[in-house]
Amino acid sequence: MQCFKRVAMPKIPKLFADLVATVNKKAVVTSIHYYHPQFKKIVFQGDDLKGLKCNPGAQIEPRVSDTDFRHYNPSAFDSSTGTCEMLIYLHNKGAGSRWAENIRPGEPVYLMGPANKISLNTTAPKVVLL
Repeated sequence: MQCFKRVAMPKIPKLFADLVATVNKKAVVTSIHYYHPQFKKIVFQGDDLKGLKCNPGAQIEPRVSDTDFRHYNPSAFDSSTGTCEMLIYLHNKGAGSRWAENIRPGEPVYLMGPANKISLNTTAPKVVLL
């Protein structure tokens, strides 16, 4: 029994994606680690990321193809060094998964964000993000 209907991720025209790319931040993949064949950590660094505010639960949107951007939540972000880390599940079902599977150290990453859309209670002793 299927509980959820699979919905195609939106695409944007390449011309528009190229226009958006002119304001994207640039970083370079510095390391990759596989925790499992389908669970990959990607670390990238760039001067464009230095000084940015990235709250827990924030989203970044790397450009994963000529017409696709994907939303990811950084698992770590250091604004002093411009370093960002993402943990990605490789499900082999879309542009984001293909991008994450094929990217290698030394390759550029173009992204939008971070978008800090969640306000956390800073007085809470613990916060869990799922």
